[in-house]
Amino acid sequence: MVEIVNRDDLKITETLCETLVQITLWPGISRADLPNSPGKIESGKVRTGPLTWVVFEGNDAPSISDDEGTLTDLGHSRKCFRVEGSLAWDVMLRLAPLDFRNHAFEDGTFKATTAHHMSVWIARDGDAWNIWVGFTFADAFRELLEETAAQWEEA
Repeated sequence: MVEIVNRDDLKITETLCETLVQITLWPGISRADLPNSPGKIESGKVRTGPLTWVVFEGNDAPSISDDEGTLTDLGHSRKCFRVEGSLAWDVMLRLAPLDFRNHAFEDGTFKATTAHHMSVWIARDGDAWNIWVGFTFADAFRELLEETAAQWEEA
């Protein structure tokens, strides 16, 4: 884990995704152990499309047979940034065109969007946000976070 910003009011960290698995089921296949509602993280899994789910770090992916679909390891292709602290909401408002208010982005909500022309996944975790960015854009995204956080530095 790399600390990008570490202040009393804002902490931003960057980590490699050790385990991040995408599940794709073949048409006509359903699984009771996968969430049905898109955009809501349940037991470390989220439905990201009609036939796709993501299993986040620290959670076991279910066993999928070749007749049911595929499992794809995405851990090597993304970095995870975590934004937390009393200024986290203010930082998030400047990153992506989403409504980050509590009623619109509840704890456990997952959204795929763009942040300054970069494809990102954002999930709310209590009063913090986790952001997954493709590995090739991670350096640019880190710079964006540093520049955004600098708005609140004392002169």
